[in-house]
Amino acid sequence: THFYKGKGNVLDYILASKKFNPNQIKPTVKTLTYHNYDGHLDAKRTEEDIRYSDHSAIAIKVSL
Repeated sequence: THFYKGKGNVLDYILASKKFNPNQIKPTVKTLTYHNYDGHLDAKRTEEDIRYSDHSAIAIKVSL
């Protein structure tokens, strides 16, 4: 998730695998929520500036 020359793109993916918790016999995702921290991004900004991040952070919460 970032903006480049005023256009948004998706770079982040959420992958799940039972390999993360081999103790689960039949792992099933009950809920998955995420928040995109993109309040600092300006889609209208087209110039590049090394001091300015064009990426947003993603946080996820998974309940099994």
